[in-house]
Formats: sequence, structure tokens, C-alpha cells
Amino acid sequence: MFPQPEKSVVFDSFPDPSDTWEMVETIGKGNYGKVYKVLNRTDGSEAAVKVLDPVHDIDEEIEVEYNILKALSDHPNVVKFYGMFYNKDPKIGGQLWLVLELWIRVQSVLNLLSKGTQFFLHESRRILHSDAPK
Repeated sequence: MFPQPEKSVVFDSFPDPSDTWEMVETIGKGNYGKVYKVLNRTDGSEAAVKVLDPVHDIDEEIEVEYNILKALSDHPNVVKFYGMFYNKDPKIGGQLWLVLELWIRVQSVLNLLSKGTQFFLHESRRILHSDAPK
């Protein structure tokens, strides 16, 4: 169903994010890192970035997520994927940046719930989704 990687992704081969993106604020955190709002230095557009500290035991999971995002980014019901970057800053260590569409700008879950939008919870996969209009 999902694309399988043909070969391993070399994380440190991705471009440095600091030339393109500027961190603005923290907007969330998860098991493997934090999520930040970022600004594109060229055109001023906003995005979200998942900043991950690469750890060998989750490299495979990151690679699967990268391949899925890359393959499904043009789907109208999936957030846009703007690319993966690798921050080589020696002070903080290597970090992977997965830059995505800033979905919270569209509509918040609470706003959608207040309008009666139906959500579907797939608890075993920790996924919440809806077929809400844009």
C-alpha cells in the first residue's frame, strides 16, 4: 500500500535548513522531537517543521515517514510536504527537519468540533481524521 524505499536514505545528505527556514515558535511536541512554526526566508510563507534528533533505532521509522510524505504530498487530504533538511550544527548535534504545510492555519480541531464536524479515531494507530471541507 505504501511505497517501500529502494535504498536507505542518507540523512546528512539533505540540505541545511537555516538557508531556507527560520524558526518562529514551538507549536507542539511528540515522542521523537518538537514541532515549530517556521518562516520561509525567501517568500515569507509559513510552514510547520518536525525537528527530529536522529537515533539509530528510529531511523527506519523516519525513513518510512519520509517516503510516505513524499509519495502522498500531492493528495488533497494529506498535508503538503515541503522537504527534508539536515541541520549539521555541531553545538546541538545533527537534526532532521521534516517541513510540512502549517495545518493549524486552516482550521483547528476545536473549531471543527464546534461546527459539528465528524471525526474518526483509529486508536490502535493513534490517528484522528475527518473528511472536513477546506
